Amino acid sequence: MKSMNVLLSASHLWTAVSLFDEIILLGDGGRVIYSGPTEDAATYFQNLGYAQPESMDNADYLLGVSSSDRHLLYRGEGSASGGAHTTEELAELFRGSRECAKIERGLRAEWDEDWKGVFGKAVAPGSGGGEDEGGPGHVERYSQKYKNPFWTSVVLNMKRSFKLWKRDRTFIRAGIIKNLAMGLSVGAGMLAFARAIFDSLPLPSL
Repeated sequence: MKSMNVLLSASHLWTAVSLFDEIILLGDGGRVIYSGPTEDAATYFQNLGYAQPESMDNADYLLGVSSSDRHLLYRGEGSASGGAHTTEELAELFRGSRECAKIERGLRAEWDEDWKGVFGKAVAPGSGGGEDEGGPGHVERYSQKYKNPFWTSVVLNMKRSFKLWKRDRTFIRAGIIKNLAMGLSVGAGMLAFARAIFDSLPLPSL
């Protein structure tokens, strides 16, 4: 395998995380401590006894739970030591969870797509390999970019906005409060400036 460095800008971390349908959280040593729907991740750890402060959004909360500082969030009594779970304990709890069971059922299920033409021996054009047989036509529909019609793009953007509204309410509320505060402060400053200009103007004598 080739080594790869991945850079992520965290300036709008939860906005980005909210757009993913599913996430995987890794603890120390690369152990999987959660894998499943993004919107269920915070609730999963809250049920294990990890409190989420009101001032902390889901992305920071999940980062805290998956780090060595998780003991600062722990309020439960379910671990073997009586304190916060170790990474090994969280990994073991996940292996026994319904989220992990769902993943295992999906791995055992029959694939919806036939990828014989993508990996291994590709079926050459004209040899009978169609979309259902893993031929070139099958792969082409996964490699096309920017093919959506205008109204399809509009609907997708609306769905994205509603998804962010559903999953990122803390960030949105903070944005509304910030914009109101900025509007009031700028408005007050402009009003004071206008009054200063008006007071400096010479008034006509009667």
